[in-house]
Amino acid sequence: MKDQGGFLDVVRALRAEGLVREIAVIGLARSGRSVATLLARSGNAVYASDADRSPELEATAAVLEGEGVAVDVGTHNLGRIGRA
Repeated sequence: MKDQGGFLDVVRALRAEGLVREIAVIGLARSGRSVATLLARSGNAVYASDADRSPELEATAAVLEGEGVAVDVGTHNLGRIGRA
């Protein structure tokens, strides 16, 4: 996946300053899946969630978990999101 617009440069700078520990991604549709994968492959701790539940979202969750992403389907862990 290609980084568009230096997004990962910003994340790296924030992480270097100790300002980013885990990044929360809300929504597991196409964009959410892509950004969660990009962040995880770049060495970031990622939590992704979607309030909906469907076979497609379950399949996406399984793929993301294989990338090392912590995933919730059918709920959002608001405490975890708040700490991200």
